Amino acid sequence: MSSFFQAVQGGDEAAVASVSLAAFDGTVETWELVEVGPESVAPFELPGLYEQLMKKRSEIKIVNETNANYAGDHRELFDEYKKKRAEDAEAMFEGELGEFQTEWEKRMESQSELEEEAEEINAIMKVLKSAAGLSLSTSINEKFDGNVKGKELHLKVNDGSAEKGYVFMLRRYELTNKESTLTPMSRWIITEIKEGA
Repeated sequence: MSSFFQAVQGGDEAAVASVSLAAFDGTVETWELVEVGPESVAPFELPGLYEQLMKKRSEIKIVNETNANYAGDHRELFDEYKKKRAEDAEAMFEGELGEFQTEWEKRMESQSELEEEAEEINAIMKVLKSAAGLSLSTSINEKFDGNVKGKELHLKVNDGSAEKGYVFMLRRYELTNKESTLTPMSRWIITEIKEGA
């Protein structure tokens, strides 16, 4: 914490980023550690998320192929639908074209939902890789496994005119590369800063 606040006081953004994923908004005159919360331990989620992502991508591939086949089996309706929707994106059709529209847009909605779910998993993975990489000072991928330690620090920070309470969430990633069996040295990093007692 001393290194973090010294970096904040000196306006050294690079030094702040070397120990924290979270920025601290405001100035710091003095700070005081009030309480250290209990330490927690949880499994590193990246390997499981990677499996979920691969499964989701397989589902998307199957759905894409199925929808492509459906479009191919209804080529004239598909071409007419595309042409008319290009002219009017809000157009609603009747008859045989209307039936195709209902089915096709239902398929596209389901496909879009799967793709959004894959994007959400990927976004979570990026955050985990970033945090673990900072803690271990190395690039992280799905081959790393192990535990994540966490704890909350409650602090009082004086900006020169008033004192405010903050909660700092710290994480330490104790991981091993299952492929190389290497275990990088880990350190505590700041992952979140919240204003409040």
